[in-house]
Amino acid sequence: MIIQDILTIWTDGNLFMPSSQIVLALTEKWPNKYGEKSRWGTDKRRGITVQGLGRILAHDYGIKSERETSGRRRRGYLLKQFQ
Repeated sequence: MIIQDILTIWTDGNLFMPSSQIVLALTEKWPNKYGEKSRWGTDKRRGITVQGLGRILAHDYGIKSERETSGRRRRGYLLKQFQ
């Protein structure tokens, strides 16, 4: 389940994680599940993408990305959204 996988790769101590960092961590830890040869993402040759992650989480789990409240204002997720 993608929620459990996200919690597994979540960086300790961070309350916010950018979408791009989540995608990178998922594909590095489970290349067969989320990488180029997986069924994820809009382009199955690339694996899961930031946009694909957003669609899956919003559609299947009702979890929508947020913007960082300070700093670079990247889009991503709060840890509490997955707990």
